[in-house]
Amino acid sequence: NMWWADYAADAASQLAEFIHQASLPPNERKENVAISDAVWSLRRSLPLSSNSKDDLIECSNEYWAVYTSSAKQAVLAFRGGDGGVEDAKHHLGSPASAFLRDEDEEKIPASLPLDIVRQLGQSYALTICGYSQGGISALGCALAVRAEAWLSQCVLMNCATVFWTPWFKQLLPEEDWWTNPPDFTSKITSWVVRDDFLSEGSPGKARAPQVPGTTVVLPTCATGSDIMKNHEFINFYDVPL
Repeated sequence: NMWWADYAADAASQLAEFIHQASLPPNERKENVAISDAVWSLRRSLPLSSNSKDDLIECSNEYWAVYTSSAKQAVLAFRGGDGGVEDAKHHLGSPASAFLRDEDEEKIPASLPLDIVRQLGQSYALTICGYSQGGISALGCALAVRAEAWLSQCVLMNCATVFWTPWFKQLLPEEDWWTNPPDFTSKITSWVVRDDFLSEGSPGKARAPQVPGTTVVLPTCATGSDIMKNHEFINFYDVPL
């Protein structure tokens, strides 16, 4: 499958390992992940400031994980939703989160980890990635710091844009980013599977909203009427070549 082979050959495909680790319970994540020639270490906390080594900020939790390498690179990876009640209420990508928490759906959530993002940016070149509902969180973080040189890239996998959140309008640029995209959009790549109803669209029906940057549409993985297969993370983690 040529298009899936292109994805597998792209460095972005290696980020699926970090999203996989983020999808595990925090105590089951690998302390070290070897990718290509680099070893990445799980970071559970970071110094609150460059001048303090005692005051720490938690940088990994049940919704995301941070890994860093000795080459001064960092990855912040967001997992998708698990379909449970707690995720519906607390996952930043959940379309019901603001309602269930009685919050303003147009206000950027206080739990969006921008403090972690900016702290990582003080010491590392940062890549932000996310799958499904986690793509909503990843894109929100990337948009918030889009002008920063230390933001290397934002990579999304089947980002659930059908749940396009109203608070995005607080972060999206005022420029015409469709016909005259700002420079920062070159850092955003969204990989979606054809006919994934959460990220690309339903067969023969409306397409899902697309994010700023480049969207790459990969061939469908579904057979027959089992269109849910198109959304599964395993497509990105165990590539269907």
